[in-house]
Amino acid sequence: MFFYAIQVDQENRMTNFFWRDGRSRIDYNSFGDVICFDTTYRTNKYNMICAPFVGVNHHWKNVLFGCAFLLDETTASFTWLFETFLESMGNQKPKTIFTDQCQAMKNAIRVVLPDTCHRLCLWHISKNAAENLPRHYGNPEFKSRFNKILYNCETEIEFQSCWDALLRDYNLVGNKWLSTLYKNRERWCSVFSHNIFSCRMKASSRSESTNNVFQHMACKTMRLTEFVHEYEKASKNMRTEELEEDFRCKQSTSFQIVQNCGLLQHASSVYTRTMFKRFELEITSTLGVTHQDINSDGVSSTYEVIERGGRRVHVVHFNSSNNVVTCSCKMFKTLGLLCRHALRILIVKNVTELPVQYVLKRWTKDAKKDSVVCDHAKSADANDELSMTSRCNEFMRSVYEIFTRSAATTRHTEMCRRKIREMIELIEKDMEVLSVARDDGEQENSFVDNTISGDVEKTNCSLNNLPILDPP
Repeated sequence: MFFYAIQVDQENRMTNFFWRDGRSRIDYNSFGDVICFDTTYRTNKYNMICAPFVGVNHHWKNVLFGCAFLLDETTASFTWLFETFLESMGNQKPKTIFTDQCQAMKNAIRVVLPDTCHRLCLWHISKNAAENLPRHYGNPEFKSRFNKILYNCETEIEFQSCWDALLRDYNLVGNKWLSTLYKNRERWCSVFSHNIFSCRMKASSRSESTNNVFQHMACKTMRLTEFVHEYEKASKNMRTEELEEDFRCKQSTSFQIVQNCGLLQHASSVYTRTMFKRFELEITSTLGVTHQDINSDGVSSTYEVIERGGRRVHVVHFNSSNNVVTCSCKMFKTLGLLCRHALRILIVKNVTELPVQYVLKRWTKDAKKDSVVCDHAKSADANDELSMTSRCNEFMRSVYEIFTRSAATTRHTEMCRRKIREMIELIEKDMEVLSVARDDGEQENSFVDNTISGDVEKTNCSLNNLPILDPP
């Protein structure tokens, strides 16, 4: 079901606006564990901020969860938006949210999403580094060392050592921008969030890809309605690509570089093609890994694992009674795929199928299968029957799989189209017989009492009841 919410000022001029469609609700239910929130785009007709909510699907592609227009970047506006976004998603909170550096946004997330890991987008940090350290960032050696700090440190000790050495070697001790960056290190350095799922994507590729999609929309003459249409086109293209990739995954099994490997065969049958390739890379990389048994009591074993040519020692624990394996690199914790170090030990222990606890559904071909959407909608009926919103969401779960499968062939598409027409005719005839009046106003909108929040009247209103004026 479509959802929208509008905030207006005392003169009924739109100040903030959020919307998402029904498909975004389903996508969020499957992939809403990690979201990227970007406010770098502006629709310059009214100079409003465009703020899309973006995630990553089971094919490692961008997926849109909704979008907003904001009049300003204040704590009040961000608080309203995050609360509205959660309301539209049944109060399902993400595990990790990536944003750019913004104190107002940080304040709002602390209030609305206190249990969500707030990470800073490394793509924006790299762009800011080029602007704030132009002379140094143009130096290839400096850039390489700076990027290592951003992406490749595995321990807090390693991070601190690399950071101190960089500032000392380039005489940057006391640099204001770097000092501020260091104070926020827990929000961008991965060593401080190894135990939290984040797709391990660091948001760089998400932001770059989203930037390519939205940048051409933010022109000086584009009206908000035109932007919404462009957004819908972009969303439709993304969903078409997803359906096509779903079809390819269902029709064939991924080619395996290594034949007769039980772990690869199992992975090929469950993972999407893209995620299988990532898993396959970890499997083949086990050929370059050595291990040493440092402790064993018959059931539990501990190993030191080293990649050839590397110096880092990874500690892997394995329990043969339940096939539980953990690695100090924490790749499964953050990405949901087993690392080469853990896989090396599984192979040594003759485990030929991925333990069920290590097959994360969000990366599989059936990521959306049996997805349950809970909106916690309150019924207005005396007998506590399902509201229209809940019924629509219930049907959407059922028909999504029908649409996905029927789109695979022209024959099944036409079959689905024909049956839909028959259903519509049948329902209309039955409604005439029962004289059931349609309630055109029953739509999933958010209503709250009019309250003054600062200088903004917080009003989520129906477009049919109040004339909404252009933004100030």
